[in-house]
Formats: sequence, C-alpha cells, structure tokens
Amino acid sequence: MSLLRASFGICGILALVDTLLAQTALVEYLAYLVALAAFGLAAWWPDPLPPPPAPGQWSSPSVERERTQAKCSGCGREVDAGWSMCPYCSTRL
Repeated sequence: MSLLRASFGICGILALVDTLLAQTALVEYLAYLVALAAFGLAAWWPDPLPPPPAPGQWSSPSVERERTQAKCSGCGREVDAGWSMCPYCSTRL
C-alpha cells in the first residue's frame, strides 16, 4: 500500500468521524461525500511505476544492417536498391 493510498484512507476515516460530530444535515452530507470520494481514491489510485532498470541491465542495440542505395533513372535521386519503383517520380527501377 502506498503512502498516498494510506493518506486517502485516513482522510476518509476523518470524514466519517466528522459525520458523527456534525451539527447540521448539510455538513453531515458533505462529510459523507468527502468520505466516499476519499475511500474511492484510496481503492482505485494506481500503484506507482517500478523504477527503470540499472544501466548495466539494458540490452545492447542490435547491429544495424547497411542499406544499399541506387539512383533512380528518372529523377536521379537515391532510393533503396530493394524498391521496385521510385517514390519521388514513380519510375520503375
């Protein structure tokens, strides 16, 4: 249980105690609403994320393969050699 959830729970308990000490019905209803909201937040508040792994635990980057480049016969721009059509001028390679 996180400290934030515990503080919401304590606020809810204090709001319920306030309902017993309330002099008017309006204050009592407001205290019930505060207690309901505090207990709801305590129940549904997300847990904090775990810390990131230590720098030594990261995997090494994969070796990037070289891409072969070719020139388009239509516009002369460099394109990937595996492509069948130039993305700039739509010429077949």
